[in-house]
Amino acid sequence: MRSAPGNKLTDHPWAKGAPEATYFIQRLSRKGSLVCDPFLGGATTAVSALRLGRRFVGFEIDPAVARKARARIAHLQSP
Repeated sequence: MRSAPGNKLTDHPWAKGAPEATYFIQRLSRKGSLVCDPFLGGATTAVSALRLGRRFVGFEIDPAVARKARARIAHLQSP
């Protein structure tokens, strides 16, 4: 379970891979739990949490990065 530095999907230099996020969310929370990411970045944790049936809240200080994250989450939630 290793991912390369950065994530080509999110275009964020510090991004971590979805396998790591999924691994920890599955083991440290239950369906319906609230997952909080205080450093949202590319929204990988948000996407993994939502796919696993968790609720999610995230915070991002950089407005441009926050817009990209919001778009990624919205894309996941669109039919």
